[in-house]
This record gives sequence, structure tokens and C-alpha cells, in this order.
Amino acid sequence: MDVLLLSQLLFSAGATGLSLILIKKLRIPSRTSSYIDDSALRRFPPFVRGFLEKLLFLSPFVGRFVRPSVAVRRELDMLGFYPAIDDVLFSRLQWVCALTVVITTAALFSFLLLLGTTEVAYFFLAVGTGMSVLCLILPRVWLRDQVVLIHRGVLRELPSFLDVLALVLESGQNFQSALQLALQHLSSDRQNGALKRQLQAVSQDIRAGIPKSIALQKFSDRVGLAEISQFSSSIKAADQQGVSVTGLLRRQAEQLRISRALAAERQAMKLPVKLLMPLAICIFPCTFLILAVPLVSRLAGSGLF
Repeated sequence: MDVLLLSQLLFSAGATGLSLILIKKLRIPSRTSSYIDDSALRRFPPFVRGFLEKLLFLSPFVGRFVRPSVAVRRELDMLGFYPAIDDVLFSRLQWVCALTVVITTAALFSFLLLLGTTEVAYFFLAVGTGMSVLCLILPRVWLRDQVVLIHRGVLRELPSFLDVLALVLESGQNFQSALQLALQHLSSDRQNGALKRQLQAVSQDIRAGIPKSIALQKFSDRVGLAEISQFSSSIKAADQQGVSVTGLLRRQAEQLRISRALAAERQAMKLPVKLLMPLAICIFPCTFLILAVPLVSRLAGSGLF
């Protein structure tokens, strides 16, 4: 029995060593791992950044599964990762992480089978399969959640920004100066500074020599909200027709506040329907028990049962 176990361990060690040698031979040049710009990963801890860079040596094996996506590219641009991390590289990282989990799970599953622990081996196989699926799903879900948070922050701060911008424009400032002054009144923290971060990109484009209409169009395409498209169209229409834009900005701000109030009312009207299931499952049974237990005890004491 000891000889059989020793032979199994030696076979597993030899297979593992051979796999490592093959992976080392197939490793792509080191310049591919530096394809990720450090500035693009500044939001991640250093160990996560190094882990993602090291995983890229498996990228040749997942090339056929990678597909470009305009929606993912727009979301990455909104978060500030594009062009350092584009949609193709984002998809490649997803598949590479899933492939790493699959390889690790297969090696551990084979080793546990050789040791004879079948139940534990199948348990790790199920866990590894679930983790590989999560590696494909969770990055996309996280990206979409971040975009939703940015949209909420932009819509929350946009009416006040439009009022301040209209006030500064009425004082005689040009659009670039008015934009700089209006940005000073916006929040800078991470949770409530979504609109300021997006408008800072517009200001940088204008200072770099990009025409105002093109910078606003890029801003509208990057955020992807109808309210931002309306704001950009108002500014461009006012420039083309030579009319004052302050009235348009104030009317849009008032419409946004009305729309936000109506949205809050709709959410409040949906609240009773959303609470119906928790009440039916949690509150109503407890209430019935409190009312029924004394009644049943009295009926039992009176001899009716």
C-alpha cells in the first residue's frame, strides 16, 4: 500500500513538473504583460495589479474566445480605464482568470483522485467550476454596477451644475471659463463626484485644442444619458444660432428636478408591492402565531379538544 501511494505521488509530481515545463516553453514574451498601463490599474491594490499582469502569459490560449464589445468599451471609457484597458483586453482578462481557475481545479482534482479521496475531489471540482463561471460573470457585473452608480451621481448633480453654469454665463464669461468656475462648486469625493470627473475630461479636451462641439459630443457618447445629450445639443445649438443659452440651461435644470421628483414618486408607489412578499413570509406568520397560541391554549384548557 505504501509503495502504491508513493508511486501515485511520484506520478503526480512528474505530471505537475511536466506541465510547468510546457507552460514555461509556451510563455509569451514579457512585453505582453506590460500591455496594461499602471495608471489604468491605479484603483487596484499592488498585489492585484501584479496578479493580473502575471496571468497574461495564458492569453494565447483564450484568443479565440475574445470578442470586441462597443458597450464594454464605452463603460471602460466612462470609468477612466480606456484606452489603457480596452474591451478586448478586458475580455481577455476574464477568460484568463477563468482558465487559471480551471487549470488549478483540474490539477487538484487529479491529485485528490490519485490519493483516493473521491468525495473531496468532486467537491473541489464543483467549487472550481462555480469559481470559473464567476470569473466570467463578476467582472462584467462589477463594470455595469459602476456605470449605474456614475449615472445616478451625474443625474443627481446635473441640475445644480446647470444653474451655476447659467449664472456664470450671464456674468459675461465664455464657456470654458464658466465651465471651470462651475466645476469648483461640484463635489470631489468618490461617491458624489461622478459629474465633476466627467466634466474635467471635457475641460481638458477643450484646453488641448479640441473644438467645443466635438468635446461635448465625446462627453455625451461617453456617459450615454439622454439628459447629457440634451445639454450638449443645447450648447451646440446656441453657438450655431447665436442665442443665449442660459434660459435653455435653466429650463433643463427645472425639467430634471421635476423628472427626479416624479421618479421618486414612482419608486414610492412601487414600495407596497415590493414589501408584500417580505410581509407575507416574515411578519404575517409571526402575527398569526402570537394571536393563535393564546386562543388555542384557552380552548384546550376548556376541554373542547
